[in-house]
Amino acid sequence: MSADIDAQLLQGHWTHSYEESENDRIVFRSSDYDFPRSRGRSSIILGPDGVILTEYPGPTDRVTRATGDWSLEGNLLTMNGPMWSGPFEVEAVDEHMLVINKR
Repeated sequence: MSADIDAQLLQGHWTHSYEESENDRIVFRSSDYDFPRSRGRSSIILGPDGVILTEYPGPTDRVTRATGDWSLEGNLLTMNGPMWSGPFEVEAVDEHMLVINKR
C-alpha cells in the first residue's frame, strides 16, 4: 500500500515535461525549470482551495486558461479540468517534480 501524499507538496504551478513522460506516466516540472524550447506546453496550477487552473496552447498558439477542481485521497489525485481529467496515482512529488500515473 502506498503512503499518503502531503497535499501541500502538490500545490503550485506545474508544467508538463512531455520529453520525460511516456505512456500513462506523466512528468511535470516546477514553473522555474529550464525547459528546452518548445512551441507550447500545458501546465496546471493546483490551488490550496481545491481549484485547478489549466493552461494550454490554444488554436492560435496563445495560452488558453480554464478552471476545474482537484482532490487528493491517500496517493490518488483526481483532477477535473480541461486537458487533465480523471484519477491519477502520485508516483513522486517534491518541490521540483511531480510524477503521476493515469489510472
